[in-house]
Parts: sequence; structure tokens; C-alpha cells
Amino acid sequence: MLNSLLLAAATATLASHNGPVEYAVKPGDTLSGLVDNYIVPEHDWHDLQRIWRVSDPRHLPARETFAIPRQWLRWAHEPAKILSIRGSVTLKINGRAVSPSVGLALREGAEISTGANSFATLVLANGSHIALPSQSHVILSRLRKFLINGSIDYRLNLDQGRINATATPLKNSGDNLIVNTPLSMTAVRGTQYTVAFDSVRETSGTGVLKGVVAVARTDGSLSQLVPARFGMITDALGKRKQMELLRAPELKNPKRVQADDLVTFDLTPVPGALGYHALLASDAGFVDSYSEQESTVPHFEFSGVPNGNQFVRITAIGEDGMPGLRQSYAFSRHLASIDAEVSKGEDGFVFKWSGQGEGERHYRLQIRQDIPDGKAIVDEVGLTGNEATIHNLPVGIYFWRIAVSQTDSEGSIENWTEPEKLTVLAPGGS
Repeated sequence: MLNSLLLAAATATLASHNGPVEYAVKPGDTLSGLVDNYIVPEHDWHDLQRIWRVSDPRHLPARETFAIPRQWLRWAHEPAKILSIRGSVTLKINGRAVSPSVGLALREGAEISTGANSFATLVLANGSHIALPSQSHVILSRLRKFLINGSIDYRLNLDQGRINATATPLKNSGDNLIVNTPLSMTAVRGTQYTVAFDSVRETSGTGVLKGVVAVARTDGSLSQLVPARFGMITDALGKRKQMELLRAPELKNPKRVQADDLVTFDLTPVPGALGYHALLASDAGFVDSYSEQESTVPHFEFSGVPNGNQFVRITAIGEDGMPGLRQSYAFSRHLASIDAEVSKGEDGFVFKWSGQGEGERHYRLQIRQDIPDGKAIVDEVGLTGNEATIHNLPVGIYFWRIAVSQTDSEGSIENWTEPEKLTVLAPGGS
């Protein structure tokens, strides 16, 4: 039942995106009173009487619904606000560059651009979230609320890149939340979806994660419904292709503490995927996103990830660059890296190590004989320097590794290097 209502509502939104707004007459309403309070000065009560076809301007039929042309109605600004910014974000207001900041109110006409590995998240006045990832440009072309009945009219122009939106359900039949690209128009009434425009490929894409959206030509004609788990690509000739979104990949070993210099993720391959996308954020809602990557293989490596509880959202990318369904994971970042090497010195084998991390660090050197989990013939604990020399290792095959034990504000952690093989030869041996 809910999906049926969403389908009808989304279709109606596109069909009437510039159409009239309905008003239910209240007891005591008069044409002159409505005009004084809600109609722009270019029109008077005679115009309203003409289109409503009522004989008595002072006595209107209570509770009857009439239509008023959208362009006749007075409206108030419904500013958006900046929730989060990361990296290089450019803001223009009235054509002038303005320094963006969290909490800044934005009226219609504002332009926002994100640079490489940069992000911005906005909240509209009705609570909808609009997230702009890297290399995106959007114009807040309309942010209005009609005084007569509280209907909203929000329109965003996406000229490059993409948006990830979580739309609050719209309340009134005359409400609009529309995303325009140079090739398509997307209307929603409460859903999770993505809209993208690729100027190189000359394609526009809409992917629906939850709910239903309607996609149409730029003038609102020939609308087509796209349900959850499906997407639609529109090309420069107006041709459309609807497809099922790829399933979300799984993250391997998600509970692993990320202690190394690079934060790495390995994903399960998804059949049909041409690539993969990973997005990092400091919050589960991905309002404060701060890094993203695309890869042709299901493996990612991120640098500069801060300590603490972090979040990753992973997606497979299908044909025409359409992102699939996504899945999010929490992960723990606790930088306590350790790198090591061994060399032959004049008086034995010299093991050296280094790494990144805060707080108190102690080290442990283990050397095992024959196999990686063989008998430990050396187990030095509590080392505080950056090297140790082991004397008189007999001829043989060994496996060695170094651990760091670190205690800082994040707690205590132990991190080992992978076992490495060391072959000790007899003097003059090869």
C-alpha cells in the first residue's frame, strides 16, 4: 500500500512540478483576504475570481478545494544549512565567493562545488539531507515555502558529479523536491537515492536505494518510475535504460583493528562489477564524510585516517558507472604501526624497526626455528630502543617478527609484523 502511494505521489510531483497549488477554503475566507495575504501584487481578487469561477467574492464555499497558479503565490525563503564540510569546498552566493562554514544558511541561488577528495553535506529546511561527494557542483535553484498552505518547492541543479540524498517524506500534494541534471529530472517524496551527471560520458543516472522516484525529461515530460533496488541511465539523446542495481559487497574481516599506517579493506567480489567504491566518515549517517576512493579491484588503501571509531560504506559499480546497493560497517582505527628489517652485522644479525603511533611503545622480538609457528629460540620482550642484535645464531632456517605494544589515549594495542624468513648459512656457504 505504501509503495502504491509513493508511486502515485512521485508521478504526480513530476506531472505538476510547475503546476498549480491546491488550497482548501476555510470558513471566513474571502477573495480579497486571500489575495492580500497570499497572492503576489501583480494579481488581484478579480483574477482569482475568474479562475475559480465563484460568484460571491465574500462568501466562498468552505472546505472546497481550488487551484492557484504556482507563480501567483507569495513565498518565504526556506534556507538550507551546511552540516559538514571537508577538504576543498567552494561556495558562491550571488556570484561572489564566500567562505563556507558549518551552520551557514544558504538561500536559493547558492552554488557549491567540491574538489578532489572533498565533501559537503547540507540539510534542507524540511530535514532532508543532501550529501555532495568529490568533484560535484550543485546550484540551490529554488528553496521556497508557499505562505498559503505551507507547501515547499525545493529544486537542485546538479551540473557535475553526484549527490546522495535522504529525503524527508513530503506532506502536501503541492510539495516539490526535484533534482535536475542537464539530461533528466528526478522527483521524490521521501526516499534514499543518488543522482549523478557525467559530463564526459554525457549521461545522467538515478539509483534508488529506498522508496520510489520518478525520472523524466528536463521539462518533466515522459516520466518513468524507478523502484527501490533499481536505477536508470539517461544519455544525451534522451534514451533511457533501467537496470537492477548490483548487490552490495561484503567487507572481509570487519572487526579487525586498523593499526597499520594504511587503512586497508578487502571486499568480496560482486559478479558484474566493473569497479568498487569506498567512502569513509566519522559518523554512521555519513554526514561527515572525509575520504573516498574508486578501484577496479575489491581492495582499498587509505592514508591519513584518524584514530577512533570510523565508518566505511562500500558499493559495487556496474555498467555505465551506476553505483549499486551499499553496505556500511563500523571499524576501529588505532594507529600503532611497526615496520622492521634485518641485516648481517659484524657481530651478529641486526634487527631494526620503526613505526607510527602515540603514547608509550615497547617492542618484542621473536625468532622461531624452521617454520613460522615453530619453537621460539629468541623472545625478547620490553625492548624500548629501535634495534637489537642477536649473536651466534646457528646455521639454519628461521622466521622472525617484531611486535609493538602501545598504550595511549585510545587504550592498549599490540601489533605484529608478518613473519619473515631468515636463512643462516655456514661461513663461506651459499
